[in-house]
Amino acid sequence: MNNHSHKESIGRWISILHRNAFVYFNSQFKQFGIGGAQIRPLLYIFRHPGVRQDDISKVFSKDKGTVARAIKKLEEVDLVYREKDMVDKRAYNLFPTDKALDQHATMTSILEGWSDILTQGFTEEEHNQLLGYLKRMADNVNSKQDCHNEENCHE
Repeated sequence: MNNHSHKESIGRWISILHRNAFVYFNSQFKQFGIGGAQIRPLLYIFRHPGVRQDDISKVFSKDKGTVARAIKKLEEVDLVYREKDMVDKRAYNLFPTDKALDQHATMTSILEGWSDILTQGFTEEEHNQLLGYLKRMADNVNSKQDCHNEENCHE
């Protein structure tokens, strides 16, 4: 369905949610000495201990400098440490510190709290529908980005 006659912009509402999420996470994660730019890399390191910094850049489609600054901040507040890669001596593997692991449950609770705020008053069916729509939207964007340089991506 390609109906462009909607009066309201979906992008506007996504932007509002994004800005509010940024404010929420900055205030909630302040107790750990980090802000919005460090949260996603830290969570990825929790799920993938030993990940290389370059891999984080690729996963989040962020330039290496941006990720390097985020990792540096995480190291400064003792939430992440580096070890030289055994195979590629130029690379470093990233791990959560004991301090980070001790705070993991609290951090997860903060993330769940945001999801609870977003879906307050939703039925389980509405929640599942919303997830389905958001996933479809992400797939739409990803498919456009995947074929950005392709000539035959006009469906």
